[in-house]
Amino acid sequence: MEENNPKTEKDDSVLSPELSTVDGLPFEPSVETPRSALKEILRDAAYLSLLSGLLLLVLLQPTFASSEKKTASVGESPIVEEIPVPVFPAPDIAAKAAIVFDVERGETIFGKNENNSYPLASLTKVASMAAVLSVLPIDSAVTVGREHLAVEGDSGLYADEVWRAFDLAAFTLVSSSNDGARALAFAAGSALAKSKENGEVTDPIRIFTNEMNITVRDRGLSKTRFYNETGLDESPELSGGYGSARDFSILFAEAVKKFPSLFEFTTLPSVTFTSLSGRTHQTKNTNTFSDEIPVLSGSKTGFTDLAGGNLAILFNAGPSRNIAVVVLGSTESERFTDASKLVWAAIDYLRQQEKYQNSLE
Repeated sequence: MEENNPKTEKDDSVLSPELSTVDGLPFEPSVETPRSALKEILRDAAYLSLLSGLLLLVLLQPTFASSEKKTASVGESPIVEEIPVPVFPAPDIAAKAAIVFDVERGETIFGKNENNSYPLASLTKVASMAAVLSVLPIDSAVTVGREHLAVEGDSGLYADEVWRAFDLAAFTLVSSSNDGARALAFAAGSALAKSKENGEVTDPIRIFTNEMNITVRDRGLSKTRFYNETGLDESPELSGGYGSARDFSILFAEAVKKFPSLFEFTTLPSVTFTSLSGRTHQTKNTNTFSDEIPVLSGSKTGFTDLAGGNLAILFNAGPSRNIAVVVLGSTESERFTDASKLVWAAIDYLRQQEKYQNSLE
């Protein structure tokens, strides 16, 4: 190979061995190798070394690129799945009115005619039993009079049977006993009448029902009105009690909060009670699906010709997250399926809501 500027004179000197390297390895030329030839050899070796390095770089480029891409992704913000705003999956229900109510937040999660007033039937007993235990000491003795057994229905109570007030109230709620409600209302009404100035007892049941109405009025539940303590129809045109689904969800939640041990009985499929007279009563819960609702805090059924099928339940959906479900004006059987649909729809909705809130943090 010729140099760009070849020397005219031949140089017979040799390159010093300690300065001669090719590709980093020592190169020892023979004594016969001229300096110009040695330079050509070294230059060609350098070119080959450079070409080898470039070729190696090309071959390894995909690996480097992949590595660089992977490294770059570490510093990038993670891709966050976009979660839609939760919407309550409103089910098809037979009830004329219904509500899913968040008690602590005071929010209506779902409503259907929830502000319209409808017959309450035996849901009335929630208000009457709470009123009874607000008047009578829980350990006071209550006697079931023969006249109390004359009210519609037979829950197995005996004339002149004596009960502890708390136990009879629990029995009344679980079995929806009209006899028990009448005996307790009479006892509480009598106590209220005696506490007045003249101490005269006129009509204990009327006095007691009036007390129930004063309580809901003071609470601002304007769509609620009671005509008796049982919720039985007064006539073919007049129910024993009226209220909106929203009013009742508030009333029910407050009653359970005030008397949690009382309403705990309404979460059980069946309960055995023993009166102070020593009689044992095995009663089944009128809420036939009480054991199917998770973390149930309370329940109450209701059914009359005017009301149709009613049901109220309160369950815990998490820390400080009590949810009331009330259905009014359904059928005797569909009240349970209506409430079940709303409970599970509420659970699904609250899970979606929690997932959505977490995505915003």
